[in-house]
Amino acid sequence: RESGKKKQRGTMAPKNYRMYEQTVRLHINPAIGKRRLKDVTEPELRRILNGMKGDSYSHIAKTRIVIKAMFRQAFASRIIPYDPAALLEMPAAEKGKRRSLTEEEKIIFYQIAADHPHGMLFRFMVSTGMRPNEVAAAKVGDLDFKRNLVRVNKAVESGSKAVSDTKTSLDRFTILNTAEDKTF
Repeated sequence: RESGKKKQRGTMAPKNYRMYEQTVRLHINPAIGKRRLKDVTEPELRRILNGMKGDSYSHIAKTRIVIKAMFRQAFASRIIPYDPAALLEMPAAEKGKRRSLTEEEKIIFYQIAADHPHGMLFRFMVSTGMRPNEVAAAKVGDLDFKRNLVRVNKAVESGSKAVSDTKTSLDRFTILNTAEDKTF
């Protein structure tokens, strides 16, 4: 896909392709790479996921998706007589929790960002709560300095330069917190 163009339906973003390739190379091939697909069993697939103990829930879930997709396609194409991944469940894994910075952390963050070449961008992101891909798609026209608002309605697709809608379909406005950071 050409840089800066919207992703076409049925295609894969470069970032997703890299994730699939890395998952196969690091987790699946070492466990079953030299085996024939029809000889792979569900317990072997479970061992791959269980062997990822300590990895994030998201990382394990993506690996499971890749395994299930591989075997579902092999079964649909009649390469294998049954799908050993059909009932593959997630092992116990802790979902990551994100939190906002505390006021003390914000003060330290702003102090460090003041000396960083991209500090203003980092301060803008923290003060507005915008995601990096939303900031990358923002235009000057999205800023309303009279009301201290930023209109957030577009985002750069991860791993590309294509601009599309944000995760939520509704526009949202976020407050420019000029009281905390006088650089805006």
